[in-house]
Amino acid sequence: MSYLQRLAQVFAHEVGNELSEYTFVFPNRRAGLFFRRYLGQALDKPIFSPRVMTINECFRSLSELRVADQLTLVMRLYTLYCDLRPNPDPLEQFLHWGKMMLADFSEIDNHLVSNVEALYEAVQDIHEIDNHFLSLTDTQRNAIKKFWGDFYAAIDKNDNQLHHRFIRTWELLYPLYQGLRDSLLSDQLAYEGLLHRHVLEHWHQIPDSAFEQHYVFVGFNALTESERQLLIHLRDRGCADFYFDYEDTYLSDSVVNYIVNLIAATRQNEQILRGASPRATLATIAMAKALAQLRGRDYVLPEDIKEVFVPTITHRLLLSPKAEGAGKTAGQVLQDILAAVDAPKLN
Repeated sequence: MSYLQRLAQVFAHEVGNELSEYTFVFPNRRAGLFFRRYLGQALDKPIFSPRVMTINECFRSLSELRVADQLTLVMRLYTLYCDLRPNPDPLEQFLHWGKMMLADFSEIDNHLVSNVEALYEAVQDIHEIDNHFLSLTDTQRNAIKKFWGDFYAAIDKNDNQLHHRFIRTWELLYPLYQGLRDSLLSDQLAYEGLLHRHVLEHWHQIPDSAFEQHYVFVGFNALTESERQLLIHLRDRGCADFYFDYEDTYLSDSVVNYIVNLIAATRQNEQILRGASPRATLATIAMAKALAQLRGRDYVLPEDIKEVFVPTITHRLLLSPKAEGAGKTAGQVLQDILAAVDAPKLN
Protein backbone atom coordinates (compact mmCIF):
# COMPACT_ATOMS: atom_id res chain seq x y z
CA MET A 1 0.00 0.00 0.00
CA SER A 2 1.39 3.40 -0.99
CA TYR A 3 1.84 6.38 1.28
CA LEU A 4 -1.03 8.26 -0.39
CA GLN A 5 -3.32 5.25 0.04
CA ARG A 6 -2.52 5.06 3.74
CA LEU A 7 -3.05 8.80 4.16
CA ALA A 8 -6.40 8.64 2.35
CA GLN A 9 -7.54 5.80 4.59
CA VAL A 10 -6.57 7.69 7.75
CA PHE A 11 -8.58 10.77 6.75
CA ALA A 12 -11.52 8.73 5.48
CA HIS A 13 -11.82 6.87 8.78
CA GLU A 14 -10.83 9.62 11.21
CA VAL A 15 -12.48 12.67 9.60
CA GLY A 16 -15.21 11.18 7.43
CA ASN A 17 -18.17 13.56 7.02
CA GLU A 18 -16.04 16.60 7.91
CA LEU A 19 -13.66 16.15 4.98
CA SER A 20 -15.33 19.07 3.15
CA GLU A 21 -13.73 21.38 5.74
CA TYR A 22 -10.24 20.37 4.58
CA THR A 23 -8.03 21.54 1.74
CA PHE A 24 -5.30 19.11 0.68
CA VAL A 25 -2.27 20.70 -1.01
CA PHE A 26 0.19 18.66 -3.09
CA PRO A 27 3.39 19.54 -4.99
CA ASN A 28 1.77 18.59 -8.31
CA ARG A 29 -1.56 17.64 -9.90
CA ARG A 30 -0.65 13.99 -10.33
CA ALA A 31 -0.35 13.35 -6.60
CA GLY A 32 -3.67 15.12 -6.00
CA LEU A 33 -5.43 12.98 -8.62
CA PHE A 34 -4.20 9.75 -7.04
CA PHE A 35 -5.17 10.99 -3.58
CA ARG A 36 -8.73 11.68 -4.81
CA ARG A 37 -8.95 8.17 -6.21
CA TYR A 38 -7.66 6.56 -3.03
CA LEU A 39 -9.97 8.68 -0.89
CA GLY A 40 -12.98 7.58 -2.94
CA GLN A 41 -11.96 3.95 -2.53
CA ALA A 42 -11.57 4.34 1.23
CA LEU A 43 -14.98 5.95 1.83
CA ASP A 44 -18.00 3.70 2.34
CA LYS A 45 -20.65 6.38 1.68
CA PRO A 46 -21.08 9.57 -0.37
CA ILE A 47 -19.80 12.78 1.25
CA PHE A 48 -18.95 16.33 0.22
CA SER A 49 -15.37 16.02 -1.00
CA PRO A 50 -12.47 18.15 0.23
CA ARG A 51 -10.65 20.65 -1.95
CA VAL A 52 -7.50 19.24 -3.56
CA MET A 53 -4.99 21.62 -5.13
CA THR A 54 -1.36 22.28 -5.99
CA ILE A 55 0.85 24.74 -4.12
CA ASN A 56 0.47 27.26 -6.98
CA GLU A 57 -3.31 26.94 -6.83
CA CYS A 58 -3.13 27.47 -3.07
CA PHE A 59 -1.35 30.78 -3.59
CA ARG A 60 -3.91 31.78 -6.23
CA SER A 61 -6.79 31.01 -3.88
CA LEU A 62 -5.37 33.57 -1.44
CA SER A 63 -4.98 36.35 -4.00
CA GLU A 64 -7.20 38.62 -6.08
CA LEU A 65 -4.54 38.65 -8.79
CA ARG A 66 -4.81 36.49 -11.89
CA VAL A 67 -1.81 34.80 -13.52
CA ALA A 68 -1.46 36.08 -17.08
CA ASP A 69 -0.78 33.71 -19.95
CA GLN A 70 2.70 33.48 -21.45
CA LEU A 71 1.83 35.45 -24.61
CA THR A 72 0.43 38.36 -22.59
CA LEU A 73 3.53 38.43 -20.40
CA VAL A 74 5.95 38.36 -23.33
CA MET A 75 4.08 41.10 -25.22
CA ARG A 76 3.95 43.36 -22.16
CA LEU A 77 7.63 42.81 -21.59
CA TYR A 78 8.41 43.57 -25.24
CA THR A 79 6.37 46.79 -25.10
CA LEU A 80 8.41 47.92 -22.08
CA TYR A 81 11.61 46.88 -23.84
CA CYS A 82 10.72 48.98 -26.90
CA ASP A 83 10.03 51.99 -24.67
CA LEU A 84 13.40 51.63 -22.95
CA ARG A 85 15.63 50.91 -25.95
CA PRO A 86 15.92 53.38 -28.85
CA ASN A 87 16.58 50.71 -31.48
CA PRO A 88 14.91 47.55 -30.16
CA ASP A 89 15.46 44.11 -31.58
CA PRO A 90 12.52 42.71 -33.59
CA LEU A 91 9.97 40.67 -31.70
CA GLU A 92 11.11 37.33 -33.15
CA GLN A 93 14.61 37.89 -31.73
CA PHE A 94 13.24 39.13 -28.40
CA LEU A 95 10.98 36.11 -27.81
CA HIS A 96 13.74 33.71 -26.86
CA TRP A 97 15.49 35.75 -24.21
CA GLY A 98 12.18 37.38 -23.21
CA LYS A 99 10.99 33.95 -22.03
CA MET A 100 14.26 33.51 -20.18
CA MET A 101 13.82 36.88 -18.48
CA LEU A 102 10.30 36.00 -17.36
CA ALA A 103 11.58 32.76 -15.84
CA ASP A 104 14.31 34.69 -14.01
CA PHE A 105 11.87 37.31 -12.73
CA SER A 106 9.59 34.58 -11.40
CA GLU A 107 12.52 32.82 -9.74
CA ILE A 108 13.62 36.07 -8.09
CA ASP A 109 10.16 36.65 -6.65
CA ASN A 110 9.68 33.03 -5.65
CA HIS A 111 12.82 33.30 -3.54
CA LEU A 112 11.75 36.70 -2.16
CA VAL A 113 14.97 38.48 -3.15
CA SER A 114 14.85 41.66 -1.08
CA ASN A 115 16.99 43.98 -3.22
CA VAL A 116 16.42 43.14 -6.86
CA GLU A 117 18.03 46.35 -8.09
CA ALA A 118 21.30 45.49 -6.34
CA LEU A 119 21.18 42.05 -7.92
CA TYR A 120 21.33 43.57 -11.40
CA GLU A 121 23.56 46.55 -10.61
CA ALA A 122 26.49 44.20 -10.01
CA VAL A 123 26.92 43.61 -13.75
CA GLN A 124 26.10 46.99 -15.25
CA ASP A 125 29.61 48.39 -15.59
CA ILE A 126 31.04 47.37 -18.96
CA HIS A 127 34.63 47.50 -17.74
CA GLU A 128 33.79 45.36 -14.74
CA ILE A 129 32.19 42.80 -17.05
CA ASP A 130 35.19 42.87 -19.40
CA ASN A 131 37.55 42.16 -16.52
CA HIS A 132 35.22 39.56 -15.08
CA PHE A 133 35.04 37.50 -18.27
CA LEU A 134 38.80 37.64 -18.75
CA SER A 135 39.33 36.17 -15.28
CA LEU A 136 36.96 33.22 -15.68
CA THR A 137 38.20 29.65 -15.88
CA ASP A 138 37.37 27.55 -18.95
CA THR A 139 34.74 25.67 -16.94
CA GLN A 140 33.08 28.90 -15.84
CA ARG A 141 33.18 30.33 -19.37
CA ASN A 142 31.58 27.17 -20.79
CA ALA A 143 28.83 27.28 -18.15
CA ILE A 144 28.04 30.91 -19.00
CA LYS A 145 28.20 30.13 -22.70
CA LYS A 146 25.49 27.47 -22.26
CA PHE A 147 23.32 29.93 -20.34
CA TRP A 148 23.74 33.04 -22.51
CA GLY A 149 24.12 31.37 -25.89
CA ASP A 150 24.69 33.91 -28.67
CA PHE A 151 25.42 36.76 -26.25
CA TYR A 152 28.41 34.97 -24.78
CA ALA A 153 29.57 33.85 -28.21
CA ALA A 154 29.77 37.53 -29.17
CA ILE A 155 32.00 38.24 -26.17
CA ASP A 156 34.11 35.16 -26.86
CA LYS A 157 34.68 36.28 -30.47
CA ASN A 158 35.26 39.93 -29.59
CA ASP A 159 32.16 40.94 -31.57
CA ASN A 160 31.84 44.50 -30.30
CA GLN A 161 28.33 45.05 -31.64
CA LEU A 162 26.82 41.98 -30.01
CA HIS A 163 29.00 42.53 -26.94
CA HIS A 164 27.43 45.95 -26.58
CA ARG A 165 23.94 44.44 -26.96
CA PHE A 166 24.79 42.07 -24.12
CA ILE A 167 25.76 44.95 -21.85
CA ARG A 168 22.70 47.03 -22.79
CA THR A 169 20.49 44.05 -22.07
CA TRP A 170 21.90 43.74 -18.55
CA GLU A 171 21.35 47.47 -17.99
CA LEU A 172 17.66 47.07 -18.81
CA LEU A 173 16.94 44.07 -16.59
CA TYR A 174 15.95 45.92 -13.45
CA PRO A 175 13.86 48.58 -15.27
CA LEU A 176 12.14 45.75 -17.15
CA TYR A 177 11.56 43.80 -13.95
CA GLN A 178 10.10 46.79 -12.11
CA GLY A 179 8.16 48.04 -15.14
CA LEU A 180 6.56 44.66 -15.78
CA ARG A 181 5.68 44.30 -12.11
CA ASP A 182 3.97 47.73 -12.04
CA SER A 183 2.19 47.14 -15.35
CA LEU A 184 0.77 43.79 -14.30
CA LEU A 185 -0.28 44.81 -10.80
CA SER A 186 -2.13 47.85 -12.16
CA ASP A 187 -4.37 45.41 -14.06
CA GLN A 188 -4.60 42.85 -11.22
CA LEU A 189 -2.37 40.48 -13.17
CA ALA A 190 0.82 38.66 -12.27
CA TYR A 191 3.24 35.93 -13.29
CA GLU A 192 3.51 33.00 -10.87
CA GLY A 193 6.43 34.26 -8.77
CA LEU A 194 5.00 37.77 -8.52
CA LEU A 195 1.68 36.41 -7.29
CA HIS A 196 3.49 34.39 -4.61
CA ARG A 197 5.41 37.45 -3.42
CA HIS A 198 2.28 39.63 -3.49
CA VAL A 199 0.36 37.16 -1.30
CA LEU A 200 3.07 37.23 1.35
CA GLU A 201 3.63 41.00 1.19
CA HIS A 202 -0.12 41.58 1.69
CA TRP A 203 -0.74 38.70 4.07
CA HIS A 204 -2.58 40.74 6.68
CA GLN A 205 -5.01 42.00 4.03
CA ILE A 206 -6.30 38.50 3.27
CA PRO A 207 -9.79 38.14 4.76
CA ASP A 208 -10.25 35.70 7.63
CA SER A 209 -12.77 33.77 5.55
CA ALA A 210 -9.86 32.47 3.46
CA PHE A 211 -8.61 30.53 6.48
CA GLU A 212 -11.84 28.87 7.52
CA GLN A 213 -10.77 25.59 5.97
CA HIS A 214 -7.95 23.50 7.40
CA TYR A 215 -4.95 23.01 5.08
CA VAL A 216 -3.12 19.71 4.83
CA PHE A 217 0.22 19.89 2.99
CA VAL A 218 1.41 16.51 1.73
CA GLY A 219 4.81 15.37 0.46
CA PHE A 220 6.69 18.65 0.05
CA ASN A 221 10.47 19.04 -0.25
CA ALA A 222 12.93 21.56 -1.76
CA LEU A 223 10.63 24.50 -1.06
CA THR A 224 11.26 27.97 -2.47
CA GLU A 225 11.39 30.75 0.12
CA SER A 226 7.89 31.94 -0.79
CA GLU A 227 6.50 28.42 -0.34
CA ARG A 228 8.30 28.05 2.97
CA GLN A 229 6.90 31.36 4.21
CA LEU A 230 3.37 30.36 3.16
CA LEU A 231 3.59 27.17 5.21
CA ILE A 232 4.94 29.10 8.20
CA HIS A 233 2.16 31.71 8.03
CA LEU A 234 -0.55 29.05 7.82
CA ARG A 235 1.04 27.07 10.64
CA ASP A 236 1.14 30.18 12.83
CA ARG A 237 -2.56 30.72 12.21
CA GLY A 238 -3.17 27.19 13.43
CA CYS A 239 -4.88 26.10 10.22
CA ALA A 240 -2.34 23.78 8.61
CA ASP A 241 -0.88 20.31 9.12
CA PHE A 242 2.05 18.74 7.29
CA TYR A 243 2.59 15.13 6.22
CA PHE A 244 5.79 13.65 4.86
CA ASP A 245 6.60 10.18 3.53
CA TYR A 246 9.54 8.85 5.50
CA GLU A 247 9.15 5.28 4.21
CA ASP A 248 11.24 5.91 1.15
CA THR A 249 11.43 4.06 -2.12
CA TYR A 250 14.95 2.81 -2.67
CA LEU A 251 17.25 4.37 -5.27
CA SER A 252 20.62 2.80 -5.90
CA ASP A 253 23.64 5.08 -6.31
CA SER A 254 23.86 4.15 -9.98
CA VAL A 255 20.24 5.22 -10.60
CA VAL A 256 20.81 8.52 -8.77
CA ASN A 257 23.92 9.14 -10.89
CA TYR A 258 21.90 8.34 -14.00
CA ILE A 259 19.35 11.04 -13.10
CA VAL A 260 22.11 13.54 -12.34
CA ASN A 261 23.77 12.81 -15.69
CA LEU A 262 20.50 13.29 -17.57
CA ILE A 263 19.82 16.63 -15.90
CA ALA A 264 23.41 17.76 -16.48
CA ALA A 265 23.06 16.84 -20.16
CA THR A 266 20.22 19.34 -20.52
CA ARG A 267 22.62 22.10 -19.44
CA GLN A 268 25.34 20.97 -21.86
CA ASN A 269 23.22 20.47 -24.98
CA GLU A 270 23.70 23.08 -27.71
CA GLN A 271 20.01 22.89 -28.64
CA ILE A 272 18.96 24.02 -25.17
CA LEU A 273 19.38 27.66 -24.17
CA ARG A 274 18.34 27.09 -20.56
CA GLY A 275 18.60 23.60 -19.09
CA ALA A 276 16.92 21.97 -16.12
CA SER A 277 17.72 23.21 -12.60
CA PRO A 278 18.68 21.08 -9.56
CA ARG A 279 15.00 21.12 -8.55
CA ALA A 280 14.32 19.14 -11.72
CA THR A 281 16.48 16.35 -10.29
CA LEU A 282 14.24 16.18 -7.23
CA ALA A 283 11.11 16.26 -9.39
CA THR A 284 12.40 13.38 -11.53
CA ILE A 285 13.21 11.34 -8.42
CA ALA A 286 9.76 11.99 -6.95
CA MET A 287 7.98 11.01 -10.17
CA ALA A 288 10.09 7.86 -10.58
CA LYS A 289 9.35 6.82 -6.99
CA ALA A 290 5.64 7.35 -7.54
CA LEU A 291 5.75 5.24 -10.72
CA ALA A 292 7.65 2.45 -8.93
CA GLN A 293 5.07 2.42 -6.13
CA LEU A 294 2.20 2.27 -8.63
CA ARG A 295 3.86 -0.80 -10.14
CA GLY A 296 4.13 -2.47 -6.75
CA ARG A 297 7.88 -1.99 -6.25
CA ASP A 298 9.78 -0.37 -3.38
CA TYR A 299 12.78 0.42 -5.59
CA VAL A 300 13.34 2.52 -8.72
CA LEU A 301 14.61 1.06 -11.99
CA PRO A 302 16.30 2.93 -14.86
CA GLU A 303 13.17 2.16 -16.92
CA ASP A 304 11.14 4.26 -14.46
CA ILE A 305 13.50 7.18 -15.03
CA LYS A 306 13.22 6.86 -18.80
CA GLU A 307 9.42 6.88 -18.61
CA VAL A 308 9.06 9.98 -16.40
CA PHE A 309 12.04 12.02 -17.63
CA VAL A 310 10.48 13.68 -20.70
CA PRO A 311 7.07 14.64 -19.20
CA THR A 312 8.75 15.85 -15.99
CA ILE A 313 11.43 18.00 -17.64
CA THR A 314 9.85 19.28 -20.88
CA HIS A 315 8.26 22.44 -19.43
CA ARG A 316 11.45 23.35 -17.57
CA LEU A 317 13.55 23.90 -20.70
CA LEU A 318 14.08 26.82 -23.04
CA LEU A 319 15.26 25.75 -26.48
CA SER A 320 17.81 27.72 -28.45
CA PRO A 321 16.58 29.87 -31.37
CA LYS A 322 18.43 27.55 -33.76
CA ALA A 323 16.63 24.47 -32.41
CA GLU A 324 13.23 26.16 -32.52
CA GLY A 325 13.92 27.42 -36.02
CA ALA A 326 14.67 23.84 -37.09
CA GLY A 327 11.28 22.77 -35.76
CA LYS A 328 12.64 20.85 -32.78
CA THR A 329 10.49 20.37 -29.68
CA ALA A 330 11.72 20.04 -26.11
CA GLY A 331 10.40 16.49 -26.04
CA GLN A 332 12.46 15.52 -29.09
CA VAL A 333 15.63 17.01 -27.63
CA LEU A 334 15.05 15.16 -24.35
CA GLN A 335 14.52 11.89 -26.23
CA ASP A 336 17.90 12.47 -27.90
CA ILE A 337 19.47 12.98 -24.47
CA LEU A 338 17.90 9.75 -23.20
CA ALA A 339 19.40 7.93 -26.18
CA ALA A 340 22.84 9.47 -25.62
CA VAL A 341 23.21 8.96 -21.85
CA ASP A 342 23.96 5.38 -20.85
CA ALA A 343 21.55 3.82 -18.36
CA PRO A 344 23.00 1.71 -15.57
CA LYS A 345 22.64 -2.06 -15.63
CA LEU A 346 21.34 -3.33 -12.31
CA ASN A 347 21.91 -6.80 -10.95
